[in-house]
Amino acid sequence: MMTNAFFISSTTYFAQCRDLFLRIIVATERTVTNLPYSFSDK
Repeated sequence: MMTNAFFISSTTYFAQCRDLFLRIIVATERTVTNLPYSFSDK
């Protein structure tokens, strides 16, 4: 039972980290993509 609970908690932790990592990647890509537009506007 202990190993099962540990496995579930570690899997949930890994899923949260992966979701956060993907959000950071998407935010970085949007920033890099928007940089040329912001420079050309000025």
